[in-house]
Amino acid sequence: MSTDLADNIRQLFIHLEPYQEWLFDLDNTLYAQAEYDHCIFTALENWLRQQGEAVSGLARKMSAEKLRLGPSYPHLFDDVFAGFNLSPDIVSRAIEFYRDERPAFVSKHNLIAQIRANLQGRPLFIVTNGHTALQQHKVKCLGLDSLASKVVYCDKHSPEQLKPSRWAWDRLLADYQFSHPLYVGDSPAIDGGFARNAGIDYYRFEYSYEH
Repeated sequence: MSTDLADNIRQLFIHLEPYQEWLFDLDNTLYAQAEYDHCIFTALENWLRQQGEAVSGLARKMSAEKLRLGPSYPHLFDDVFAGFNLSPDIVSRAIEFYRDERPAFVSKHNLIAQIRANLQGRPLFIVTNGHTALQQHKVKCLGLDSLASKVVYCDKHSPEQLKPSRWAWDRLLADYQFSHPLYVGDSPAIDGGFARNAGIDYYRFEYSYEH
């Protein structure tokens, strides 16, 4: 763990201390999404090799390009696959594999231990955008399904649910009362916007690491 990341984690938990309810984003907040990306891209490279494709180094390239271009870049597969001389047909099949595959995932870079040590009886909530089945898989692999009081999945197929909409906050209010909540997330636009729409405090934290 880098010195900067360790210091950022210390500052995060100092800031969290006075709050009674902790709410977190998932990807790049509770853990480093680059870990999962490397895992799924490695599975993808192995699958392509089984199809007879020459793709040595594809997982490493996919991971590096996603970090460079950002998670919202829409042409990652097309760009990287073009460099491996893969056909458009295999691109569409690979994207389907990427979305449907659920590889075993063990995270070494996350906030889980620190949260367990500092939660002290507070409820923990997670609000995450994404494909619901995929996000559920990540939550289970990280052990958050047993730690969080509730996880709200804002599904990509239902735009009205997605942060920064307050849809998830209304789902939480239907089941819980909040006295002094804080929402933690890596994106000021998406996570900060969600907190503003919900009328709660926001703290920006990004879990990133050199790998």
